[in-house]
Amino acid sequence: MGTDIHSIAQVRRNTPSTAQWETVAVSICGDPRGYNTFAMLANVRNGTGFAGIKTSNGFPVIHEQRGLPEDLEVEDDNVKVELGTTYWLGDHSHSWCTLAELRKFCAEIASKYTTMAVGNTGKCDTPINALEHSNLGSLLVALETIRDRCSVTDDDVRYVFGFDS
Repeated sequence: MGTDIHSIAQVRRNTPSTAQWETVAVSICGDPRGYNTFAMLANVRNGTGFAGIKTSNGFPVIHEQRGLPEDLEVEDDNVKVELGTTYWLGDHSHSWCTLAELRKFCAEIASKYTTMAVGNTGKCDTPINALEHSNLGSLLVALETIRDRCSVTDDDVRYVFGFDS
């Protein structure tokens, strides 16, 4: 049993004051299971695995959980992604960030942060770099690709996600 992430990427194509967010992708990077990534995105499984088993001394968090964006259309616990289509974003710990926020977090915090992870001894005695031992780098590339294909800025790409256990 484990925790999984469910995500969408959205863009806004006009000025922030007049534009609406449009869902352009679901299951970003295939939504891989990665507890270090979950820890940094939403403080989920931060330093613990299933049943509270210690996996590390924990990671920094981009920001506290924000919930789903207020402007996101929700129907029967699913978010609307286009006319007549919905997508489930899990049942807990919903949050979101822009590409600009994620880029800044990766460059200024995650790339410079080292934590101790559980090694072969069963103790937290193995140093690991937060960015290198997460899926944040792949997530950045995916969101940058969306930004470039949609011809928008980093502030106009939003990553929305939630979890299930």
